[in-house]
Amino acid sequence: MFITHKSNVSTQSVPSQVHDQVVHTKLREAEEGLTRAKNEYMRMKEQSDEQLQRKDEELQRNEAEIAAISLSRDKLQETNLKLMNEKKSLKAEYESNKVIWEKQLVELKSLRDKEWEELDADLDP
Repeated sequence: MFITHKSNVSTQSVPSQVHDQVVHTKLREAEEGLTRAKNEYMRMKEQSDEQLQRKDEELQRNEAEIAAISLSRDKLQETNLKLMNEKKSLKAEYESNKVIWEKQLVELKSLRDKEWEELDADLDP
């Protein structure tokens, strides 16, 4: 059946026009669904990118912190080594001085004993 109107002449049948409208509506709904899905995907991608950026920044901060700690550790080890060497040196110097002091003490005791002997000899008639 063909519908003809003076204002709108159509060569399509009514069921064909309804079918075209249904197809057009479904296409529009599908396009809207795709647009919503694309927008949701873009939103989720943006969130993911932001999370990735935050994690990357956190990783960079942690790496900088690790580097600083490592540098501090190296400096502490270097300082500790210097102090240990200084301690060994001071201990060796102490031992050397101890030997000198002991010799001087023996000499002083010997001098004192000689002085006492001379005093005793002077006091004995």
